[in-house]
Amino acid sequence: MSLRSGFWLFKKNGWRGYPFDCYIHNRFNISFLPTWLQKYLYEGFFEMDTNYDALGIRPNRPIFRVNFGVSDFLLGQFMNGRVKTKPAVKRFFQNGVEFVDGTKLNDLDAVIFATGYTVTTPFIDDDLVPDDLDTRDLYKYVFPIRLPHSTLACIGSFSSDSSIPPITEMQSRWSVQVFKGTITLPTRSKMQEDITRKLKKQTEIFGKLKHFIPGISYSDELAKEIGCYPSIKKFLLTDPRLAFKLMYGPTMPSSYRLIGPHRWSGARKAVMNCWEDSLTGLSGKVVKKNDSYFRWLLVLGLFIIILAILY
Repeated sequence: MSLRSGFWLFKKNGWRGYPFDCYIHNRFNISFLPTWLQKYLYEGFFEMDTNYDALGIRPNRPIFRVNFGVSDFLLGQFMNGRVKTKPAVKRFFQNGVEFVDGTKLNDLDAVIFATGYTVTTPFIDDDLVPDDLDTRDLYKYVFPIRLPHSTLACIGSFSSDSSIPPITEMQSRWSVQVFKGTITLPTRSKMQEDITRKLKKQTEIFGKLKHFIPGISYSDELAKEIGCYPSIKKFLLTDPRLAFKLMYGPTMPSSYRLIGPHRWSGARKAVMNCWEDSLTGLSGKVVKKNDSYFRWLLVLGLFIIILAILY
């Protein structure tokens, strides 16, 4: 595998078999921890059982400024030596390739270009929705501000640090409220100011990956306009256990069904059982409820707070 800059590759499961985003990608970390500490935590979890230097895949840019991947299979292939890394390609020649470090591979059977893809909308006039992300100008990453009326919503036209489907659900719910007239969009100048402000902030964090949006804070932003934002302050007074889950647990789509339009009676149960439900599908058995993770999360939270104070 030829890599120009490396990338962060990690397994689907982490501490006690839970998915990575169950215990590190939550509202507390995103809302209260400085960016440098978030980077420290992410790199710590990534490198807990993976030696990126030995595998030859360590990125040459800091975390949050380079793409990452999730693959148990590929990581295993690196570990057992079936897949080896090479630097960037310098040139191709007949039946072979030369890399920038001068090494060559001969008698190749095939070359696969895994260079990703570009998000384009050839079926829409480029004056309305440009293919260039830098000039696309989507208000809250959904509505093109060039249109005189808000009649076109671009759902899922983004990259994120979170799962895409739950975010597109929030985009869809918010867009419907705009179409219904329940939510009124600001003037074009105000929308442009919001786009510029977000782009500046994202550039400071993600560098050239400036169109990479933070899923939790973005979903919360849309939820507040929809009227379905689960206020942790309010739940601390009425349902503290639920408030704890909302703050320190994984951000479940069901958390946006606790209150507001289209609320769901089973939302609280889904949020409270999110840890157990994350593992139930592995064996088909019901995972016994275990509250020990509350203790571990509390210890982790205190440790993070101490680090923030010290540094």
